[in-house]
Amino acid sequence: MFNKVKIDCLNFILSKNNHVKEELAKLVNCTFNINMVGFCLSAMISNSGELSYYSELNSHDVEILIPLKASSYFIHRDSLTTFKQLTIIGNQKLGREILEILAKINLNNLYPQSPLLGVIFLQVESFIDSVRNQIILMSRNSSQSISEYLLYETNDLVSSYEINEFCNQVDAINERSALLELKINRLMNQLK
Repeated sequence: MFNKVKIDCLNFILSKNNHVKEELAKLVNCTFNINMVGFCLSAMISNSGELSYYSELNSHDVEILIPLKASSYFIHRDSLTTFKQLTIIGNQKLGREILEILAKINLNNLYPQSPLLGVIFLQVESFIDSVRNQIILMSRNSSQSISEYLLYETNDLVSSYEINEFCNQVDAINERSALLELKINRLMNQLK
């Protein structure tokens, strides 16, 4: 039920952000789930660029998990640490694309006429703005963070220095094996 309310609120915001709707419309029928402490949104993108209800229980094309610890990025600006805390399950390219599109939402001139609704809307706006700012910062640094993470943390990639060292060691082994082969051939010739 709350998911439908969130979707209605976001569709209202998207109605004032046609440029974001147009970009979302390119991802028609894609489903996603954004899960952040205190905020969970599960939706499908329609052909008009609006979000439609999609059950959290169904499987999604991409699931984006943003833990509370990731908010430390605002203080420390450590993109590598933040990236390690962000989890994208499923289509990672689609996940990053959705985050980048949602980061372009403009919240100016959205206030309703009623003062009470205005106060509530200010609270929702501040929350959405903080999420949007976090998404912007993470999406800008994700490509650099990925390479740093793969290179220095998981050691899945090697540095150019390590590659050169490996090649030098292979060359040294080849030279030694060639010398050993010559010695073996000499010994074989002496035994004959």
